[in-house]
Amino acid sequence: MYKTNVVYTGIKINKINEIDLSTLTYTLDFYLWFRFKGNIDPQNLEFLNAVEPVQLQLVDEIDNELKYHLYHVKGRFKTDFLAKYNSFRQHTFGVSFRHRKLPHNNLIYVRDALGMGLFLKTSLVEKLQETQVLSPKYDGIINFVLSFQDMTFKDSLGNPKYLKAQEAKVEYSRFNMLVMVKNNELSLLAFIPQTSAKIICLLSIFLMILLFILSKRYSCYFTIIYILQSILTFLFLISSEVMLISKLIAPYIPSFYLKTTTMGFDILWWLVTAIFIHIAADHFLWQKLEKKTGRPIPRLAYNMWIFIIYSLATFGIIGFVFERPITSLLATSGVVAIIIGLAVQMNLSNVFSGLAIHIERPFQVNDWVKIGSYDEGIIEDINWRATKLCTRTGCSLTIPNSVVASADIFNFSDKENFWLWPTIYIDPRHPPEKVRQIIDTALLSVDSILQKPAPMSIFKEVNEWAAAYWVCICLNDYNNKNIILQTVLEQVWKALEQAEIRPAIRSQEIYTFDGDAERKFMPLINNE
Repeated sequence: MYKTNVVYTGIKINKINEIDLSTLTYTLDFYLWFRFKGNIDPQNLEFLNAVEPVQLQLVDEIDNELKYHLYHVKGRFKTDFLAKYNSFRQHTFGVSFRHRKLPHNNLIYVRDALGMGLFLKTSLVEKLQETQVLSPKYDGIINFVLSFQDMTFKDSLGNPKYLKAQEAKVEYSRFNMLVMVKNNELSLLAFIPQTSAKIICLLSIFLMILLFILSKRYSCYFTIIYILQSILTFLFLISSEVMLISKLIAPYIPSFYLKTTTMGFDILWWLVTAIFIHIAADHFLWQKLEKKTGRPIPRLAYNMWIFIIYSLATFGIIGFVFERPITSLLATSGVVAIIIGLAVQMNLSNVFSGLAIHIERPFQVNDWVKIGSYDEGIIEDINWRATKLCTRTGCSLTIPNSVVASADIFNFSDKENFWLWPTIYIDPRHPPEKVRQIIDTALLSVDSILQKPAPMSIFKEVNEWAAAYWVCICLNDYNNKNIILQTVLEQVWKALEQAEIRPAIRSQEIYTFDGDAERKFMPLINNE
């Protein structure tokens, strides 16, 4: 038979400082007390996560039937000493100890919930945060606090007292006080628990394969499939990272593997994001632009876009993953970009102007246009570099798109109909009503002009030598504009001739001199 002594144990943490994560050690200052009965030495402890021997300084002692010992303890301890509670980007501070001599059959440490104030409304986390036990030099947040008793084992080493123990091990009562501190940063890994990471990872892989198969058959649902694939890819990355890192957080695995794995996933995040932006731009921008314009996207503009996406991803990896300064790199790339930009400045200007022309569509192929001061012509071709026209004289005119984009453009084919208002000059002696009636009648006999809206004449003005009339005709064939206009003027001329009305002739006086001879007068008649 044996007697089991119950020792009520409590801890109050005063300070956690001098944290060195490179060696996973820190300095812990705390109070430790015991309440017990009997003649035992509960303070004969072995600190399981101590870096160096720890001395207990007795602060208070009550030696009655119910004994009480209070100790002040300060020493260097290891972090993350219980593998079960290790988590990514979170560290475990605290203490773990057992009695050196008395096994579990003789001594059990029990948490002093009353003495530690665990029944109060204020939690231990809030208490530790209020007293600022965590060193401000460490950028972390206390996540939760845990104190509990469990069992630990030690080899019996053939001790006759424990020969009947199974597996030749001695069971000891162990007391643990844990303070979980997470990094003061937002991490998506915190949203997926380790227990669910494997299921989420496998489910994401299955659904991504299924969506890939569906995308081949149902391309019309690309937008929905793309969104779902993006979500599943991010879930796969998060869950696989949680799953791998939880396996690598172990005392027997070097930290180098954990750091390398974390860095690899950080690089993957940047690259996967760039790939999805690339895919989205191809479908939602470039393919739609090709359908709208009916022309393939120029390789120069497309390759520049791809280069910019992956260059930004590379800069992000260098600056945020490898934590290297990218100022000099950006400056160098800026100089290179300026040099390249100057070298292809005109080509870039023409390409992007062509892009604007294809989007705005101020004209189309087979439209009659007049661009700036160039001769009017019919559009034969619109590519990404230049616009080609065929003029009235049959010449081919090629205008760079940068010039087209900045010039005034008259599109004569944009509307279904257009008006011509040629001016004729009649002798002012003839009544305007009679002249207009003759012109209107002549216009009705021309089949090549539109009768709705009806053609008409307008008495414009009378000047010092003639009466001016507008001949207003509406056409729908700009290509044969000059031929139709010739027919109209011929018909009007014939009608006026039959009515004995002739166009006005402007006369001018020209004086000539022959030495000192008398000035002579010679009238010169010009038709205008």
